[in-house]
Amino acid sequence: MTCEQSTTSAASRRSRDVVIDYFFERRRKVLMARISADFDAEQASQLDRIAETLAAREPGLRAIYDFTDLTDLRIPAAQIAERARKPTAVGGLRIIVASRAFAGQKGRNFSATQSNAGERAPMIADSIEQAYVLLGLDHKARFDRFEPDKD
Repeated sequence: MTCEQSTTSAASRRSRDVVIDYFFERRRKVLMARISADFDAEQASQLDRIAETLAAREPGLRAIYDFTDLTDLRIPAAQIAERARKPTAVGGLRIIVASRAFAGQKGRNFSATQSNAGERAPMIADSIEQAYVLLGLDHKARFDRFEPDKD
């Protein structure tokens, strides 16, 4: 369960003002977005656009949204609920790896709101290892860095 170049520390990512790192497992069609530092509505919209673009090119795309290193979720609860009512770009299984800032009730509320809106609700995982299990991935999964502007 390794990601190429994924050992970059959260502190060094923040120093480069990178908040979302993207990886793609081409053989199994899994997008992984690692969110670190603070996460706001603008970054959420960027993540949506990238997922939409990749989903259009990769039918059956699945996704892991890794919030493990999230320090602050700067999206008001009402806006999270509004986003959850919108259709998702990723048609396959989506896993949210929760952090303290997105854990518990916020994650469950988002998932329940998507389900109530007729969307397939994302599953909530406590760890990246659990996300791999939920997606049926093993140690052979190879996530390569994905540069949205170049791919």
